[in-house]
Amino acid sequence: MSGFGPKNSTTTKILTGDEAFRASPVATALFDLDCVVRAANPAFTRMTGRSADTLISLDAFEAFPDNPDNPEADGVARMRASFERVFTTGIADNMIIQRYDIADLRSGEFVQRHWVPINSPVFHEGRLIGIRQQVKDATVLRADALRVMEHYRDVMNGRSVTNEQMENHQAIVNAFTDGITQYRDLEAEVAQLREALASRATIEQAKGMLMVTRRCSADEAFELLRGLSQDTNVRLADVAAALIYQLQTAN
Repeated sequence: MSGFGPKNSTTTKILTGDEAFRASPVATALFDLDCVVRAANPAFTRMTGRSADTLISLDAFEAFPDNPDNPEADGVARMRASFERVFTTGIADNMIIQRYDIADLRSGEFVQRHWVPINSPVFHEGRLIGIRQQVKDATVLRADALRVMEHYRDVMNGRSVTNEQMENHQAIVNAFTDGITQYRDLEAEVAQLREALASRATIEQAKGMLMVTRRCSADEAFELLRGLSQDTNVRLADVAAALIYQLQTAN
């Protein structure tokens, strides 16, 4: 059964209706537990060359199938495995750089692309209901890396390199260095995001357990956790983790 239910359900509106989602410069899409696209922000539609209307309600792997001309294509298998890890663990999955070709809708031909996807769990009232995917295009970064490697092979092999070629190579190295800096910044963002999501998952799990044991609402469960955090001067996520441990031990 779908994690969101009908496309116009209250849950979907809660998860996709905020300005931050639409205004984010990071390409972001939302999938339900059946891996069906439920939302895509403008950055995502620009990056993939598809409108939100054509994506919403499509299966993720129908919307973005493997390149049929590449017998080694494994983008779908890798992405599906990442989704399964998120569904199983409730923790964000960083896939680092992945090759995943996408079709040019005008020509119908697949274009080689490389991406850095981060698949994160989406919770509502303590229940995992879907995946938020944030993607950065690493195609240019990878191409720059290959050109840098080619340049250094030329130098190491003692091939004659003209001044113009040296200037071009230096420009490539500079561009690659800038790309590496951006990628490291992205890695730092990913680390922060994973920590934040792990904390959120713990808090949501604790809320869910309190809702069952105390027969209270999600808001009341959160207020209980926040009160404990303030009274003990302990981080909310740590309070939630301790509560989960105590309840699991008691059971």
